[in-house]
Amino acid sequence: MNNNIIRDKSLQDRIDNKTLTIADHVRISLAEFLSSLFPGVKVYLNQNQQKLALPSLFVGFYEIANQQRMIDTSEYEFGFELSYIPDDKHSNTELTHAIFLIMQNLHFIDSEIGQFAVYSKNSDITDRIAHVTGLIRVMEITTPNDPMINQAEKELIV
Repeated sequence: MNNNIIRDKSLQDRIDNKTLTIADHVRISLAEFLSSLFPGVKVYLNQNQQKLALPSLFVGFYEIANQQRMIDTSEYEFGFELSYIPDDKHSNTELTHAIFLIMQNLHFIDSEIGQFAVYSKNSDITDRIAHVTGLIRVMEITTPNDPMINQAEKELIV
């Protein structure tokens, strides 16, 4: 993870224990995207921060939806929000530039578990903060804990 990404203890524990959820992977991949687009800016994965270094970026969800498609397949839809707090709170130029850069480059997001497609995005400026919202859908297939399947997967991987 890039050095300008600030994560909380809970997320760091899941990283250390290798117990990341799909939601964690989506948040981390969005943070990685922002940190590469704005290399000198801190990207926070926790919304409640004090004493921010400006400018700052935040990654969060406004909605997570889930639908069971088949007995072993779930579809998740992540409504995310990327927020940019400018260095100069009076600069429309800084705010619109941040929105444009994000919108122009926000198509496919790479992660450790694959690539996520952003299929809808929107933006606004509220209270002198630039916001970009979007949707990512992810399918999760659960493999049954069956010894024969596990043996077959092991033999297939070898």
